[in-house]
Amino acid sequence: MQNAAEQPIFAAGEQAVNELDYSFSDITDSELINQIAQTSATASVKVLRLRDCPGLTGAALSELGQHLPALETLDLRRSQGISAAALESLADLATLRELKLSDCRQVDDAALTSIAGLRSLQRLDIVNCTAITDAGLKQLASQQNLDYLLLGGCVQISDRGISELARLSELEDLRLVNCERITSDGVATLVGLRRLKYLNLGFCRGLDDRALTAVSQLPLLQELRLTGCEQVTDTGVAALSACRNLQRLGLTGCYRVTDTGVMALAGLDFREIGLLGCHGVGDAALTTIGTFRNLRMAHLGECRGITDAGVRNLEYLPDLQALSLAACPEITDTAAASVGRLRQLKVLSFSLCEQLTDQAVARIAMLRHLEELYLADCIRLTNACMTTVAGFERLRTLHLYSCPRITVDAVSRQRVLRPNCDVHAGERPL
Repeated sequence: MQNAAEQPIFAAGEQAVNELDYSFSDITDSELINQIAQTSATASVKVLRLRDCPGLTGAALSELGQHLPALETLDLRRSQGISAAALESLADLATLRELKLSDCRQVDDAALTSIAGLRSLQRLDIVNCTAITDAGLKQLASQQNLDYLLLGGCVQISDRGISELARLSELEDLRLVNCERITSDGVATLVGLRRLKYLNLGFCRGLDDRALTAVSQLPLLQELRLTGCEQVTDTGVAALSACRNLQRLGLTGCYRVTDTGVMALAGLDFREIGLLGCHGVGDAALTTIGTFRNLRMAHLGECRGITDAGVRNLEYLPDLQALSLAACPEITDTAAASVGRLRQLKVLSFSLCEQLTDQAVARIAMLRHLEELYLADCIRLTNACMTTVAGFERLRTLHLYSCPRITVDAVSRQRVLRPNCDVHAGERPL
């Protein structure tokens, strides 16, 4: 934690200050106002960052409008000393477009009532503000200019509150991670958000296929995250084939999804697909994934049905930059030969692929753009593979945890050869 007097002020130039940043300092309210008053050209300041400032109580908030008349972004994340009453003065910030309040547990329904009065507000982050209830969302729904709303971890909100959000006609990005009281009935009320492009429903464990059927009616949807939604099945995934603009789909932990669901998505133009922990996914799904010619990221860890034959389909993805085949127990060095043809790869994980040998590493030797390589628990690898690893000139992260045949000396030599590479070896930390 820095002393407020030592905290840097970031300026765009000598004539104008566009941003003030006191984040992670012990600044107090009086010191903040004094600092701002001493800053030249405060009329041009558009961004004020006060993230994780435990010394603030919020007394200064009522004076921000006077000192910073052009303020557009206010970041108060994790500044938990600010009182709920002080937040009511935010309503005076007429030019504010973006407000970040995540992990401010004192934000409650009354604060949202004040925030609803910010007519220029477009972006609001209230992640983990656990005092917020459905009543607060009802007030917030009058804020017609919102296009970006983060509500993750607001554990008290339910379908009733979510239904109020249907009035936010300009909303493009909505994130409801860990809002476990939300069910498919609540998601169904969002179908009127015709501008919605990004939707994150991760760990909303009450959702089932009916939620995906509703989501499929959002015409502009580009990204959907469903991590940990364990009731989702192939039926729901198949419904997403109607989302012709869908480019990013996260199904991590949706273990009921199988090849059938993925194959139903044929014809879409994905940039990213996440299937980590979808144990029923195998080679048939990779036949379809191989047709997503613009795919950049494929997370296929723990897809236990994947074999070397399935991985061969990935050779048709020339722009793939990140690939995980971690804990795919059937793949061998032959699969590595296919991966070695993906010349744009920057991130690759073979962790927990216990059949791989030093020959697998040799077969990816031409991946000259590789920046991150994960080989943890590849128990057959030996010191011999380290010669190939040393040839990855751009490598910045290397995981060799629990590779018992790779010696401490070999790891040490790698660290000397590639001092800019963060090498992790030995036993995994607890």
